[in-house]
Amino acid sequence: MSNLSHGVDNATEVANIGAVRSILWVSFLVLVWTAVPVSIRAADWKRAAGPADGLSYGRWWKPPGQSQAWKMDCSNAVRWMVRSQTGISLPRSASDQYLMAKEQGKLWRISPKDTRALRKRLRPGDLLFWEYTYKPIRKPPVTHVMIYAGTDAQGRWLMTGASTRAGVGLFPFNPTQSSGGYRYFFGLFKKSGRFAAVGRI
Repeated sequence: MSNLSHGVDNATEVANIGAVRSILWVSFLVLVWTAVPVSIRAADWKRAAGPADGLSYGRWWKPPGQSQAWKMDCSNAVRWMVRSQTGISLPRSASDQYLMAKEQGKLWRISPKDTRALRKRLRPGDLLFWEYTYKPIRKPPVTHVMIYAGTDAQGRWLMTGASTRAGVGLFPFNPTQSSGGYRYFFGLFKKSGRFAAVGRI
């Protein structure tokens, strides 16, 4: 009788261990799922942009649910797309969005020439940061932000956000290409804008 009781106890213990393992596994899957950032890919960027699609750069526009109009520059375009996709509210400026990613431990400074490291790191929905596209008025000198939107059929990188020339839209992403810049010391020298970092929401 004691052997039978001992066997029942062992079976119960095994069942309890199995239940605990199942709970832990489910909890792990939920943790991993919720930790994966929401992607904004080339195929659905128009859904992310919504009514902001095609707005000219710098135009004042009132997003749905907002009491005041937003000036649709690069950082506000990113704010709107991220908010419409994830519900996350980002800071107003590209510089502050950079600092937010840095404070969360989700910022990686990568040389624009190191395309291998960049390709390994990039995920759709990541924030792309540039420095010195115009004379910075705050620190760090991050002056431009876009959203990485994956690749096209030929494997070329794409980004979405607001461009000074074309407004809100989808564009090629070439990290080695200089962007904007400004002149200093009586106009004798030029500081060219450059890609600087990847941030994750």
